Amino acid sequence: MVSLSLRVRRRGGRGTSTHQGEPPVNALKQAFLFLRRKYGIKPKDIDAYAVNFDPRLMALSMRYEFWISTFMNLITKGVGLGLFQSNIIGKGLGALRAGLLYLRGDYLDLARRFVRFVIHSIGEDVPDNIRIIPVVHHLAHAASAYYFSGFNNATVLTVDGSGEFEATVVWRVRDGEFEKVASIPTVYGSLGFLYEEVSVKIGYDVSRVLVRSWASHHMVRLVSIMRSLSHS
Repeated sequence: MVSLSLRVRRRGGRGTSTHQGEPPVNALKQAFLFLRRKYGIKPKDIDAYAVNFDPRLMALSMRYEFWISTFMNLITKGVGLGLFQSNIIGKGLGALRAGLLYLRGDYLDLARRFVRFVIHSIGEDVPDNIRIIPVVHHLAHAASAYYFSGFNNATVLTVDGSGEFEATVVWRVRDGEFEKVASIPTVYGSLGFLYEEVSVKIGYDVSRVLVRSWASHHMVRLVSIMRSLSHS
């Protein structure tokens, strides 16, 4: 199984916006080439691909926003989705297909088309059936922490801007079995979004590494900014 992350979501100011992160074209391409070179595994041998969001858990409005931002991200970065043909009829039919996918909020179809594009770019045969498995966003984070931790049993805390509808989740993990103990929905507050608000306030709305470095040397000013935010 191969893991994919097609979209980066972030929030700035008072509204919600989308940071158009680079689609992982080269990452997936290099993964394919490594598997072929090291183990003789080709794309047709891969059973499934995992994506780190499950659109079925999103509110309908968020699912639509999620789809259109991912679609625009892929198109503007030159990822061919196989929707639009060169002639005017083909473009019209492509627009119709895109509209139907949008109405369904079919993010998994976009992921499938993305995989096809990358496979084709390395000259391999594209399988007829590409299986995409959606993984709950915070579960993907928790699994990433747990499986590299070296522990069999652990408590895992995941804090993010937002997943499908949650900002913070506590997990109990025993022998690879994940149990959600507690969670905070994004509408109740998000530490990730608060972190980004602070980033915008101090002018570092792009590099969070700079924010962490700055905070370690200017804690007094950071506390002052936090207080001003709480009264704004």
